[in-house]
This record gives sequence, C-alpha cells and structure tokens, in this order.
Amino acid sequence: MPLKEEIVGTAESTLVALGGAAAAVLILACVNVAGLLLGRGVVRGREIGVRAALGATRSRLIRQLLIESVVLASLGGAIGIGLAYGAIAALSRFGPSDIPRLGSISVDTQVLVYALAATIASALLFGLAPALRLASTGASDTLKEGVRSVAGSPHQRVRRALAAVQLALAFVLVVSSGLLFRSFVAMITTNPGFEPAGAMTASIELPVARYDRDASTGFYRRAVERIRALPGIVDAAFTSDLPWTGYDENTGFAIVGHRESDDDPEARYHFITPGYLRSVGVPLVAGRDVAVSDTKDAPLVILINESAARKYWKSAQAAVGARVNLWGAERTVAGVIADVRDMPWHDRAVPALYYPVAQTWYAQPMLLVARTNVDPTSAVDTIRHALQELDPEIPLANARPLEAVGGAAMATRRLTLWLVGLFGLTALVLAVVGIYGVMAQAVGQRAHEFGVRQALGATSADIVRLVFSSAVLMTLTGLITGVSLALLSTRLLASLLYDVTALDPLTFGTVGVLLVAAAAAAAYLPARRASRSSAAEALRSAD
Repeated sequence: MPLKEEIVGTAESTLVALGGAAAAVLILACVNVAGLLLGRGVVRGREIGVRAALGATRSRLIRQLLIESVVLASLGGAIGIGLAYGAIAALSRFGPSDIPRLGSISVDTQVLVYALAATIASALLFGLAPALRLASTGASDTLKEGVRSVAGSPHQRVRRALAAVQLALAFVLVVSSGLLFRSFVAMITTNPGFEPAGAMTASIELPVARYDRDASTGFYRRAVERIRALPGIVDAAFTSDLPWTGYDENTGFAIVGHRESDDDPEARYHFITPGYLRSVGVPLVAGRDVAVSDTKDAPLVILINESAARKYWKSAQAAVGARVNLWGAERTVAGVIADVRDMPWHDRAVPALYYPVAQTWYAQPMLLVARTNVDPTSAVDTIRHALQELDPEIPLANARPLEAVGGAAMATRRLTLWLVGLFGLTALVLAVVGIYGVMAQAVGQRAHEFGVRQALGATSADIVRLVFSSAVLMTLTGLITGVSLALLSTRLLASLLYDVTALDPLTFGTVGVLLVAAAAAAAYLPARRASRSSAAEALRSAD
C-alpha cells in the first residue's frame, strides 16, 4: 500500500469529511447573510433613494453598503477566531490519539490569514449583489417603491432562491449526520465477538538479556497462576495483541495434503497463553482450547478462527484435526474460535491463527488480560504486587479496563459523528433562520398587497394559505436540490460508514420530513401575523 495510507490511515477520509462539512457551513452562512442583507437593503430602499436624491453617487452608495457588510463580517470573524482557540484547545486535550499530529494543531499565522481572508471575501462577495442592486436603482423609482413588494418581484425571487440553497446545503449536512449516527449505532450494537466488560489489560516487556524462551514461558505460566489465585480474579492470560487494535500482521501457510497453488493460504497470527479465550471472552466454536500441556515438547497445535475454517476447510468441524505447515513445522488445528474483527467498523473478520506461546516463542512485549468479578481497575494494584513478587524489575504499564480498548477504537468515529452532527445542527438552525427571515421580510413588504386582498374579500385562511404556498414551493425546490447534492456528496462518507449505505433511504426520508417540519415552523409565525392584521392596518402600514 502507499506509505501515506499506512501513516495516515483512516484519518484522511475523516478530515476530508470534516473539511467538506465546514466548507458547506461557511457557504450556508454566507448565503444566509446575503439573503438577509438583500432583504434589509429592500427595507432601506427609501433611505438609499433619499441619499441618492441628495447627491450620493453610485460608487459612494456601494462603498457604504460594502463597508457595512465588511464590518459585520469582521465582527463575526473575530468572534469565530476566539471560539476557534477554545475549540482547538479542547480538541487537543480530549480528541482521539489516532488523529495524526493532533497535539500540534493550532491557530497559526497561516490559519489566521486564511480565516480573515475568507471572512472579508465572503463579506465582499455576498454583500456586493445587494449593494449593486440598491445603488443601480434610480432615486425616484426607489422613493416611489418604498418598501412595498409583491410575491413575483425580482428581489423576492432571488431571496427565495437563496433560502432554497440554504435548505439544500442543510439537507446534505443533516443527511451526513444521520448516516454517521446510524452507522455508529450499528457499530456499537453489533456483537464484537468478545466480551470487554469485566476485564482489565496491561502490558509487560521481559528483557531479552535475562529472559530466553524457557525463562519467558516459565514467567508467563507462574504469573498467570499467581494472578488467578488473587481475590476477585476469574481468569488471566497473556497475548501478543488485543481485539480492535488494528493488528494486521499476516503469515502464509500450507495445508498438508493440499496441492500448492499461486494463491496460498494466509492469515493474521497471534500468540496466546492458556486461558486467553476465557479472559477475553471469545467463544470456542469447535475442538479444544490451548492447554497448559501444550509445551514445546508436546505435539505442535494451533487455533484458527471461523473465517479461516470457512475459507480453507468449508466448516469449523472439518478444520479440527487438519494439519498445516507453519514456519517450517507441521501443526494440528486443535480448535476453532469465534471471529473477532480487527477494528469495529470492519465488515468482517479475516482468517487468523493463534499460536501457544510455550510452543512458539517470540521476544516481544505481551499484554496481560485478567477477567474479574469486581471493578477491573480495583484489581490493578494487587496484580502489580503479584508480578513484582516474581520479578521486581518488570513494570506493569498502561493498565486499563478492556472496555477502554474498544472506546479508543471508536474514538475517531465518535468525534467525527459529534463534529458533523454539530455542523448539521448549525446548518439546520441557519436554514430555519433564513426561511424565517425571508418569510418575515416578505410578509412585511407585502403588507399593502395583503391589505388589498383582505379589502377585496380574502379571509385570514386565504392569507395563511398564500404565505404557506410560497414557503412550500421554496422548501420543495431546496429539498430537490439537496437530494441531488446528497446523492453525490454522501459517497465521500462511504469509508466512514458501517452496515449503512451512503444512499440509505430511511435517513434521506427522515431528514426530508424533518426539514419540511422545520420550514413549516419557520413560516408559521409570519403567516399567522399576516392573517391577524386587518385590511385597514395593513394599508396604513404600507403607506
């Protein structure tokens, strides 16, 4: 594989997803502000007309409106940078350790320049259209028009289009959040293949200068015996690696009696001591477990997992008793154990082999796993004391509950879920605010129109229906656009999903209903206000 992929791992797809979500929120916020500035500019139409009538040039009016936009954006940018310092400090402290260079992330000069440039560019870009429109309108036309507006006016269509864009972006982000949430739920509810609750783990490393093969296997045997005799300890064992840690060392082997081929069998390899299955909570499917009697002088045996049994022997029962050639020696498959995936988001386990440490010694750090009937953390001190009685110079390091291993494996996915969920919630709030702003300003600017309609016999229900029809059209346009964008963008999340497709219909449908409900709630207050005003009040307020 490429060296970059080996170093970065799954962090690249995570950071790309987060970067895309952040960019979508930025665009959504800019569109939101552009819509509000456009509506505010319409309300200020009479003021701009007066300024133009008193001699203000077009360039002077544009400059004034752009300066207002830049001041507004700069204030927001300054607040955002302040929040960024706090957020990055929290991320560095509490974020998952497998994100590369997490501790070195900071708001440096380049980031500050980029943030300020994006802020000013956004203000100029999205404040320019309202400024040009207002400055290009003649003074007499502006004074005649005032703040009156009708549903089909150009600026109303533009603002509805901007609100539809907000809904589309919000749909993409909320759908992404929903997909990650469903994936995370599926991940934590799927049987992991082992039982992390009620067990603790720690690492030890025997110095090679003092511990050869016999000394090492003897130490592991005596340590397990002492630990099992401690109060609160149910079982204990040593292993070369733990589930859900991404261990991916493979070895090839040959099945005795089978003809060699270009596609020789291969599998993950692990080293264990007797009691490993009970300590970690991995079920035995067929055959027997590794036993204390499996010493270097006894017939060589090995355990395999179900994936290896199905792939190379079709079933677990057929694999038991088979002979394989491993590392220059023939071994008998003594038992078949349940599958355990390398990482929780992998869709399946790969073939794996389990060597008894006493028969295949390999100088390396080992991990202790002890199953307890008490709080696992409370057993650490007694276990450490028992090991120091065997050798005071052997430290017990990185002691923690076995559940913490699973938690660490899920940490990056959990962080991605929280961050994209936060972006999705922000997008939903911005979209609702945008719709409310468009509808509220539209109702205020169409007060004269509503007054005329009521004077001609329109009822309150007719006014509500008129306002809602505009909101429904805007919402449907946004949803259709959002679905089209989501069909393309959610494919980027495919590598982060587990047991959920990037085009999951349940998530798409649920988010669609949610956004329709949010849009209806945002349009309700302006519609109710329009329906409760009398014809005389509406006509007077529009004069």
